[in-house]
Amino acid sequence: MRNWFLVVGIIGVVGAGCGAQPIGVGVDESSTAESSSALTATAATGSRYRLNNATFAIVDPSGHRLAVVKPDPNTLTASVTLKPGNYQVTLDTGWVLQRQIDVGWVDVKATAITVPAGKFIVNPKKTTELPFTFSAGFNTGVETATSAPVDAAPPGPGATGTALIKIAVDDCGLYVSKISSLAGFTIDCLGKVAPTQYSKSGGKLVRNFTSCTTGNATALASIDGVLSLQADRPDLGGFPEALRDININKAFAQACIANEWDKWKATVTANVCPNWELASVENGPDAGVDAVIAAGLPPAPTECVETCEETCECKEPCEGEEEESCECEETCECVEEPIEGAPVDATNPDLVQLQKSGQTYVLTFPTGSPTPNCGTPAQCAVACGAGFKNFILSSDGVNHVTADPAYWELGTTYDAAANPFLKAGYYHAMADYGPVPGDQFGHAARAAATDAAGTVVGEACTYYVNGTRFFTRLIKSTNSTGSVSWCKPPR
Repeated sequence: MRNWFLVVGIIGVVGAGCGAQPIGVGVDESSTAESSSALTATAATGSRYRLNNATFAIVDPSGHRLAVVKPDPNTLTASVTLKPGNYQVTLDTGWVLQRQIDVGWVDVKATAITVPAGKFIVNPKKTTELPFTFSAGFNTGVETATSAPVDAAPPGPGATGTALIKIAVDDCGLYVSKISSLAGFTIDCLGKVAPTQYSKSGGKLVRNFTSCTTGNATALASIDGVLSLQADRPDLGGFPEALRDININKAFAQACIANEWDKWKATVTANVCPNWELASVENGPDAGVDAVIAAGLPPAPTECVETCEETCECKEPCEGEEEESCECEETCECVEEPIEGAPVDATNPDLVQLQKSGQTYVLTFPTGSPTPNCGTPAQCAVACGAGFKNFILSSDGVNHVTADPAYWELGTTYDAAANPFLKAGYYHAMADYGPVPGDQFGHAARAAATDAAGTVVGEACTYYVNGTRFFTRLIKSTNSTGSVSWCKPPR
C-alpha cells in the first residue's frame, strides 16, 4: 500500500560503494537557506516507521561535503543551513528502516525504490520538493540500537529556504499472498487475467463476471472469499480482537487490490491477454511442510495428553463357578499435543517465505487473436496481470511466469490422513507475515480441516497480540460477500 507522508527534509540515497558526484553551478555566498528532515512516519494502516542510523551528507558542486548530519530518529525534524545554490544530498550506507512494535522498534527489510535524482536547488524563502520512496518488507527480528544525533555545522547569516521531501512507504509487497491468491483463483475460473474482469465500485474491487468459464466449481467462492476481506465481518462480533484484524485487512485489501487495480486499469494498452495453464508447482505443501519443519520452525509448547486402554484376559467359569475369572491390565500412552493459547517463539522470515508454493504457468495467445502490441505471451501476461500488484514473481520473457501464494491461501481440500498441514509440529506462521500483527485471514478451506474422527479442528496458526505470538487455530468466517478462515486469538 502506498502511503504518502509530507515531511520537511532533504533526503537522498546512494548504493553501497557509490560516492557523491558534484552537480550544479556555483554557490551564491551572499545568503543562506535552511533545510530540515523528518525521520518518522505513520502509514495509513497504522504501522509507524522510522529511519534509524541515518547519515546525510550535503555536497556542493565541487564535490566537497559542506555538512554531515546524523539526526535523532525519534525527533520530528533535524535541520542544516545552506547557502542558496545547487547541491546533491546522499544518505550513506548503514541506514535501517524500522517498524514500531508496541514500544520498541524492529528492523525491516527495505529498499529505497525512488530517490532524489541529480542536483537540487536551494532558494531563499522557497521550497524544493525531493521525492523518496521505501518498499518495506518483513520484520528481521533485529532491533538496531537508536542512533545518537550529531549536530550540524552552525548556520551562516542570511535568508532561509526549505527543502521538502515526500516519503512513501509501499507495503503492498507484504499483501502479495492475498493478491496472488485472487489472481490464481481468477485464472482457475476464467483461464486468464485481463483488465475487463474487475472494476472498482464504492471503494472496493468487484468482479464483472457471474460464473466460471473453466467449469471450476470452487474458484468463484474462492474469489469471493478474497474480495470479502474488503468488508466487515459481523460473524466475528464475539471476538473483540477481530475489529483490529478486520480493519487492517480492509485497509490492505482496498488499497493494495482495489486502488492499485483502478490506477493500473487506466493505463492498460495491451490489446490481447494470453491464456494461462498451470504447468508445475514447486515447494508444494506435500514436500514443503516437511522442509519448513526441518528448517527449524519454532516448536509450539506441548503438554502430555494421556490415553489409556484396558485389556483383560478372561477364563470360562469352572464347574460350580457362576462367573468367569478375568485379569485386566491398563496401559497408558503419553502423546505430546500443542497447547492452544501457548506462546510461540518468533519465526525467521526465511521460514515464512518457505510457506509459499511456486506456481508456474504456460501462456498461449487465444486462437484468432490480433497481432499483440505487448510482445510475447509472457510479456503480455505481465501487462495484463499488472493490476494484481506483485502477483507475478518471475517471467522467462517468452511463455512462462511464476507466482507464489502462501500455503494458508490455498483452497485445496484434504482428508485428515492426507492433509500436510496437520503434520505434527507444523503451523501456519501467519503472525510473522508482513507488518504487525501479521496475516490473520486465509482460505476458508484451511478452517475446514478435520481430524481422523471427522471433527472439524481447523489448521494451526500463530496469532500476535501484545508483543507475543500464540499457538491457535483457524476458524471459518463468513460475511455477506464470502467466506475465509480467521486465525482466532487465544482464549
